[in-house]
Amino acid sequence: MTHMTHELATRLLYGRLLLSFHKMGLEQGLDFFPTGAATYKGASLGAKQKQGDDGFLPCARTADQLPTLVIESGNGESLAQLHRNKDWWFDCSGPDEPRGDVKGLSARQGAPHPDEQDLD
Repeated sequence: MTHMTHELATRLLYGRLLLSFHKMGLEQGLDFFPTGAATYKGASLGAKQKQGDDGFLPCARTADQLPTLVIESGNGESLAQLHRNKDWWFDCSGPDEPRGDVKGLSARQGAPHPDEQDLD
């Protein structure tokens, strides 16, 4: 069962990203689609599958391609596990795909707030 803190962190980050996309002039349905928690199969890693907590897929891609932005919330997961999750997504994406990193989220005063520190 997913914990409420996990869902709050995911939804709040998703909302902030969505606002940022709109400020950049990107429109949902025209430039990108939200992927939700869709399951993806890693072509280079056999039958292993992975499900992010949320993500975004540019409209120029097909539905069977990996999203270009994936949200993985780690409430209850170790930092090492989050790095393994990140590595899976990067290993399965093409070599020309831009790379990102793991960002920290902390819960302060009962609500998650993004930390501006990298956890790599």
